Amino acid sequence: LKSMKKTLMEMSVYLNYNLLYIFFSHLNIYYLLNVSSGNQEYIRELFENYKFMIDKNLYVSGDREFINFSEYRTTLIYALRLKEFEWAENFIKKFKDHHSPDMRDNIHKYSMAVLMFEKCNLNESLKYLSTLEVTDIIMKLDSDALQLMIFYEKDFIDSALSIADSFKYYIKSNNVLSDQVIKNQTEFIRYVRLLLKHKHSGIDNYTLKKIKKEILSNNTLRRRNWLISKLEEINKI
Repeated sequence: LKSMKKTLMEMSVYLNYNLLYIFFSHLNIYYLLNVSSGNQEYIRELFENYKFMIDKNLYVSGDREFINFSEYRTTLIYALRLKEFEWAENFIKKFKDHHSPDMRDNIHKYSMAVLMFEKCNLNESLKYLSTLEVTDIIMKLDSDALQLMIFYEKDFIDSALSIADSFKYYIKSNNVLSDQVIKNQTEFIRYVRLLLKHKHSGIDNYTLKKIKKEILSNNTLRRRNWLISKLEEINKI
């Protein structure tokens, strides 16, 4: 990967924006595959690739008037994962008007909801979520998961359980989602329900170690760091 990136950077002065976008997009796929396989050391390099693409205006140059939501979302997620909050906020502002008009307002609200959650401003995050009119499936999954985590953090146990049930029903009844996505989201809900069950009563060391091992060994499970942090909080009760 480093060799590929080095070569691409050397070639970048000779390539037009369209070719640069294509090559870097493919390079990032390899980085994402490595990260999803558990190679966390590539996260910072992947994020730097996204920053390079943004600095070069590759996302909205030539025939591309709007940034692809999937690429935008991935860039935002990794910025927040690295706690690059100021950069993420500037990123949101920079691309606020570079989304398709039918999704523009919702993407901004979604972005702010995610940012506010990561900055531990739960009330502001909920405020943005409450005004979302979600039609995109991925945004729907992210928003439901985010609301579930907020209710957990705010100790709204009954509301969290209700969201978990409706979230699971939505996933199971959706015929568009892949089996892997259904499995990953269902597993996330299962672990949150386990956290809710033990949040105030505590958990024995054997069960805690078992759950922690399961989470850490599941490389495709979303929001693993958050689940582990909440598990460790319960361990301190």
